[in-house]
Amino acid sequence: MSSTVRVPFPTNEPVFEYGPGSPEKSDLKVRLEELASSEIEVPVIIGGKEIRTGDTEDIRAPHDHSLKLGTWHKAG
Repeated sequence: MSSTVRVPFPTNEPVFEYGPGSPEKSDLKVRLEELASSEIEVPVIIGGKEIRTGDTEDIRAPHDHSLKLGTWHKAG
């Protein structure tokens, strides 16, 4: 038994400059502001089920520890 596999030619995503006044930079700034203004909750996942233990810690932005991004539940 044999088979011939055709692998598609790899292509890269477009590269954006994010220069001053570019739409890419503007879109990125808007999205970062949205993410900074909303918090997420990360549950423990066991056997595909979300478990919220109530024992939580804050998720903080690595560049600004005063910015709380959400909470995560401790397991065990």
